Amino acid sequence: MIAPSTTKESYMELDGATEWINLNSFAARLVGAELVDWETFPIWSLRDAFEEPFRTRVENDVYDLIAAQWIFNAGKLIYAVSCEESTVENPRITKGGSLFDGESGFNVKRWKFWKKRAEEMKEVVSEDVKGIAASVVEKMVEIEGDEK
Repeated sequence: MIAPSTTKESYMELDGATEWINLNSFAARLVGAELVDWETFPIWSLRDAFEEPFRTRVENDVYDLIAAQWIFNAGKLIYAVSCEESTVENPRITKGGSLFDGESGFNVKRWKFWKKRAEEMKEVVSEDVKGIAASVVEKMVEIEGDEK
C-alpha cells in the first residue's frame, strides 16, 4: 500500500510508489505467464484500485498504474479464471472492498465491477495517467471479446 499524501504533485514523489508499481508489474508478469499461482495478489491490487472510494489524484494515479500492470500482463488469465467462477481456499482474504458486495475470489460480477470502476477512474487521475486509464478499460473490453 502506498503512503497517502495530499501535498505531492506527482505519483513519482510518493514514497515507494515507483517501487510498488514495479513490484506489481513483475508479479503480474509471473502470474500472466502462469509461472506462479498467486490468486490473492491480483485480487488485492485490483480491490485496492477499484473497490474502495477514490483517493487523491496522485494516489489514484498510483492505483491506476498498478491496475494497468495486472490487466495488461495477466488480464486474460484473470478474466478466464473469473469466468470459471472458481472457489477460493480462503474467501476471507479475497473478499470485496467497501464498494463491492459480491462474492470473494474471481467471478464475472467482480470483473464487470472492476471494468465499471476503471471507466470511472479515468475522471480522477492526472492528465499524465488519463491515457493509461483509458487503455485499461479498452484492454478489458478486448479481453472479453477474445474470450467469446
